[in-house]
Amino acid sequence: MNRLALPAVLLLLSATSLSAQTLRSQSGGLSLESQTNGAATSIHLTGILAASPEGQASLAAYHAAKKNGTLSDFRSTESYSEGSVATFQVFNYERRSYDNLEFTLKVEASSFNIWVETAELNNGRVTDAKLADLRAALETETPEASYDPTKGVIELDELVFGNPTDVDNSGKTDVLLLDIRDGFDPNEGGASVQGFVDPGNLSGLNLRDILHLDTFPSLSDGANVNNLYLTAAHEYQHLIRFAYDPGEIVFVDEGMSEWAEVVTGFGPRRNTYWANVSELRRSLLSWRGTLEPGVDFDYQRAGLFTNYLAQRLGVLATGAITRASASGPAGYSAALNGAGLSLKEVIADFHVANKVNDGSVATKYSQGAWFPSVDAATTVVYDGATRTEASVTADGTDGN
Repeated sequence: MNRLALPAVLLLLSATSLSAQTLRSQSGGLSLESQTNGAATSIHLTGILAASPEGQASLAAYHAAKKNGTLSDFRSTESYSEGSVATFQVFNYERRSYDNLEFTLKVEASSFNIWVETAELNNGRVTDAKLADLRAALETETPEASYDPTKGVIELDELVFGNPTDVDNSGKTDVLLLDIRDGFDPNEGGASVQGFVDPGNLSGLNLRDILHLDTFPSLSDGANVNNLYLTAAHEYQHLIRFAYDPGEIVFVDEGMSEWAEVVTGFGPRRNTYWANVSELRRSLLSWRGTLEPGVDFDYQRAGLFTNYLAQRLGVLATGAITRASASGPAGYSAALNGAGLSLKEVIADFHVANKVNDGSVATKYSQGAWFPSVDAATTVVYDGATRTEASVTADGTDGN
């Protein structure tokens, strides 16, 4: 059985001193981690923005205002109705700065509004039919495999993970449907941003609770629109997490968002890391840079581990990890201890389940219906320095 070490040191995220007013009027470049060797097909912009000094400062200011009872200082008094036009500041990944873009309010639902970039209405990419389908996916229905098919992505994520931020006191999330400026070229392929949430909105910028969803290539002819819906489920978990814990480690946060795609019935990303011996040797909670080659394996591992937690804890108890006051392994432990389980025990069972993956052996050794093909590679490393019982192969000869 493969051994993966549990890191003892948690990832610490620090915030810089940056005023809300500075964030609100920001239009220049953002101080982002330099990424030069990206190889992923999806650009996880939320992680980049959340880890930036500006993103951390905005989250810190938001939580300080909540604690001090001064959150109302951030709130806007503007109101809109369907057909209203407004300008939003939206991060441009190509230029690493913000654009002022015009949006038209097209849908008012009970818990969210859908704003469409006006240019995407004018060019015909966003139609009334596509908007009706998006509204249904967010509000009233998810696939039969979801935890509750009678609920849309927004309500289901809130049921499982908790309440999102509400910086503008509207009780609604603003969904911005736009062509995210990510440099994607259909003739060349490459990576694109399918959706994101920006912590900068929580104490500056637009002072709204915003979920950004992509139109290009996500709503292009021939695209699988379910990818847009599962992106909404993934990113909305991040927005909910912002409301509870500004400093969760990446593995936990992304694992919960990956699992949100399963909970809402759209299913996980293609999962193959368990067949790669070098990946099985990585520390369980480790994480590469956001655009570093191989980071997709980290998303797979985090999603699979969170899925396994749900097999042991159940859906609602697993979702509560997003709301836990503790972060990292401590958050996992709190949830597991409440069920009479230990993190060490469950991690060991997780590795066995990845190799056995058979509920008929024991329910705790199954990864469930979404991951029937998981069959972890097996490697054993021998010392070989002395001929001991541990270094003798099955046929009795010396082995290394």
